[in-house]
Amino acid sequence: MEATVRLAKADPAPTEANLRSQYGSFAELAGQCRTWCEKINACRHRGSGQIPAEQLLIEQQALHVLPAEPFALALGEQRIVYDDQTISFASVRYSTPPGHIDTKVWVRVVGEELVVTARAADRELTEIARRRVSVPGNPQILAQHYAHHPNGRSVHQPNPGPRSEAEVAFLGIGPGAKRWLTEAGRAGALRIRAKMARAVELAVRAVRFEVEHPPDPADRRLR
Repeated sequence: MEATVRLAKADPAPTEANLRSQYGSFAELAGQCRTWCEKINACRHRGSGQIPAEQLLIEQQALHVLPAEPFALALGEQRIVYDDQTISFASVRYSTPPGHIDTKVWVRVVGEELVVTARAADRELTEIARRRVSVPGNPQILAQHYAHHPNGRSVHQPNPGPRSEAEVAFLGIGPGAKRWLTEAGRAGALRIRAKMARAVELAVRAVRFEVEHPPDPADRRLR
C-alpha cells in the first residue's frame, strides 16, 4: 500500500482533523493501529483491484512456515524466579504467579508494560504476567500471586517513611502527600525534592493566610 505512513498519521494519530483524543497508554495506541490495519487491508486496492487481506492468504501458500517458538532474543532477558516468587528487572522487584520458583523466565518491555514469559507444564511458551514498568524503590507486587499465604501476600509494597526534616514536613501536609509521593516515585517523576519543598511552602502560606484572615461568622457566603 502506498503512502502508508501518511495515511496512518492521518487516521490513528490524534489530529485536529480526525478529532481523536490523546491515547492513555502505548497499549491503547497499539490496539488502535491493529484495528486500523484490519480495516485498511480489507479495502479493495484502487490500482490492483485486489483486497490485500485476501491476497495475503494466497501468498502464504508460497511462504516458509515460521518456527513454532520465537527467536530467543525476541522474548527478552532471562531471569530466575526467586523463592519469594519475584524477579528483578532494572533494580525493581515484580511478583509472578505461583509455580515458577527457581525456574527460568524471560522479561521484555512492551510500551509501558513489562511482559514475563515462561514455559508451561506442556513446555509451551506462555505469557504469565504483564505489569506496568516501575522504578527502583517501588516493587510491583500483586496480592493474588500470594493466595497461599495466610495474610494473602508475602512481599509488601513500600510504605513511604520520612528520612529528613523536609520529608517530615511534606508528609505532614496530609494523606494526599503520601499518595503523591508514592505515585511520583512509581512514575519516575523528576525534581521530586524541589516539588516537595514548594508544596510545603504553599501549605505554610495557606495556614498563615487562614490565621491572619479568619472567616467572618456574619458573612453568609462562608456558612
